[in-house]
Amino acid sequence: MRLFRKDDPKPSLVAGPIAEFFGVLVVVFASAGVVAVQPLLPVASPATVALVQGFVLMGAIWAAGTWSGGHVNPLVTIMLFVHGMLEKGLENAAGVKVKGGGRMVNFEWYYALLWILAQFGGAVAAGALLLAVFGPDSPLGRPEVGIAGLAFGRAFAFEIVGSFVLFMTILLAIGYGADHALWAAVPIGAAKLALVGVGDFISGASFDWWRHLGPT
Repeated sequence: MRLFRKDDPKPSLVAGPIAEFFGVLVVVFASAGVVAVQPLLPVASPATVALVQGFVLMGAIWAAGTWSGGHVNPLVTIMLFVHGMLEKGLENAAGVKVKGGGRMVNFEWYYALLWILAQFGGAVAAGALLLAVFGPDSPLGRPEVGIAGLAFGRAFAFEIVGSFVLFMTILLAIGYGADHALWAAVPIGAAKLALVGVGDFISGASFDWWRHLGPT
């Protein structure tokens, strides 16, 4: 399932997981690394954190999109798998093609499993690189909940709302007119940039299991 070109065949079961592995590695390493380096700077730069996390996600989706769909997030893989199954069911029941569904409906369960396993490997590799660069005494850029003094419940609520906004952006970007990874990557990366800019001091603004796992 290549999400960005309707007429492409299914992705390779070798190239796809490799693309997801390196995509997650780069996203987690850069996203956590830019947070980990902030205490070492004379003046912390929250804007830099948002810019790096938004642009690295944009770049990873663009680079991996042709090979794997550029999910680089297990929740995205699960969401698109379920979305594709729903579209396939609607098409079978109604006998008509659902608008925007052609690029999702051939995503079998074993693709989702391989994609998530590859992403897990990328997150672990990113964590090892972070440890090698910053050392065992560094928090390694782990997302911190409620660092702006907010209660845990409010920080958690922001993660839920932010995840919804990000995933709706993904569905809209890939579903209507985004026939190349570049054009889907731009609004997705921009949404992540904006959400991190608002929520970094509220919840850590990760919206991603691997962002938590890698530094851990």
